[in-house]
Amino acid sequence: GPFAKLGPLRDSQMANLAGVTAAIALIVIATIGLSIYGTVTFKKELKTVPRPTFVTRVPEVPETIQTADGWSQFAGAFLVGGAGGAIFAYLLVNNLSMIQGMMS
Repeated sequence: GPFAKLGPLRDSQMANLAGVTAAIALIVIATIGLSIYGTVTFKKELKTVPRPTFVTRVPEVPETIQTADGWSQFAGAFLVGGAGGAIFAYLLVNNLSMIQGMMS
């Protein structure tokens, strides 16, 4: 990503590792934000407050994600998928010459 190509370690052998580390750190920060949002929005209350109605059409969100537990599962899946994707991209970039050799 941009941190690997434009960061302070761009000319070293550790540039790709620094890039994947920065990407995973950004994903962790976004996951913390998702968790905080879910905790504040879907906190467990004794009484139910009706949702306000809107004039505009809002996309319908599945019922399972409109709970604190569902939102927590969503945030966890976001973390696992994002970190897994970053690691997969790192492995592809580091082994690009080997993959090109297999293709030809």
